[in-house]
Amino acid sequence: EINHELQDRITEQRYYMALAIHYRRTNEPQIAIHNCQKAIDLTKNLGDNIALARAYGTLANIYADLTEKNMSNDFYRKALEICVQTGDKEYERVVYLNLGDLYVDTNVEDAYRYYYQSLMISEYIYDNFLSEQHLLSYFSQPNSYLKTIYLSLKTGRYLECYNLLERGKSIALLNLMSLTVLAPKKTLLPNVKTL
Repeated sequence: EINHELQDRITEQRYYMALAIHYRRTNEPQIAIHNCQKAIDLTKNLGDNIALARAYGTLANIYADLTEKNMSNDFYRKALEICVQTGDKEYERVVYLNLGDLYVDTNVEDAYRYYYQSLMISEYIYDNFLSEQHLLSYFSQPNSYLKTIYLSLKTGRYLECYNLLERGKSIALLNLMSLTVLAPKKTLLPNVKTL
């Protein structure tokens, strides 16, 4: 009986997240925010911190679409805090990439630092992908990017695994290169370890 109740709450949380994503894509941000908030409340009650980080990230994306940078920044920060606590490097990389996108038009130095942090996390993931125990610590999500990499590695699809890792690195690298072109006269020092 308890398992069915828990499964029902998990299903409900996923339903509201799916609705939030759907309404974001159909350009109905207020409905998306409403559904994302419901998903966040359910996720908090479930105690699933990794799903909570992603829900905060989705809410931040919606606010970014609305060009409400302060709200977006706040929710990205909440997502980052949880990523650091849970060791979810995969989503931490994504959040830093999104933060870079958030500031690329208004604060090139901050955008550069966020993209650089995303790239460093990608490098970290890349440098450690052969460690099976290390990867297993990141596999709490069923459709995880790292899980796909791991399964490719375990089944001998090494080229596919390498390409997945390179794709994660190249997005951040492309953004860094773009910023270098946008601000060639500025000295942008990527010396920030944590933001």
